[in-house]
Amino acid sequence: TDNRFFLSRKFKMTPQIVEKPALTDDQVKKIERLEITGLDEVARDYFVLSCRTGMRYSDLMNAENSSIKDNYIRYIAKKTEVKRIVAVAPILPATRRIFEKYNGFPKRYFHPSNLNQRIKRICKMIEPIEDMDGNIIDPNELSFHTGRRTMNTYLKRLGMDPVDVMRIMGHTTLEMHVGYDKRNVSESALTVEELIKQN
Repeated sequence: TDNRFFLSRKFKMTPQIVEKPALTDDQVKKIERLEITGLDEVARDYFVLSCRTGMRYSDLMNAENSSIKDNYIRYIAKKTEVKRIVAVAPILPATRRIFEKYNGFPKRYFHPSNLNQRIKRICKMIEPIEDMDGNIIDPNELSFHTGRRTMNTYLKRLGMDPVDVMRIMGHTTLEMHVGYDKRNVSESALTVEELIKQN
């Protein structure tokens, strides 16, 4: 068999869109209520912070308490620090509870792979996990970045203006912003319906 067919002009690759899941509000609450201790507890709290602030791994690992204001967190996202993009995350009740526990942000560094392993193990504690369409999610498909997609979807489900959501998430393009929205098509239609009723 000739394995060099990929060198031919006839060879074409078809890009596949991989759907990455987000958690529901109830699932995040279940994770927050888990009775766990030690490093898993700290990892869980970091994950809940990401779910409730939309902050990236790099931003949480480098977070300073000076970025915490009365009702929001103001920081320059590491991924966009060359462009100096300022992100402003709201301080929701779950975030405030974590800040009270650690007197600010947790001060424990996790390597990304170690943190992701802990997140998968923690998420298995709340199985079964369903996506927005009711399909069962394999916890092994989840990672720390799931928290960021969860926050983006949560804000969109509240009906927030996309521009405001982009500011909270620190997104620089609409394409990136849409990619993080894990609502199903029917939810998008219902949002339009609600907006029509209001007008």
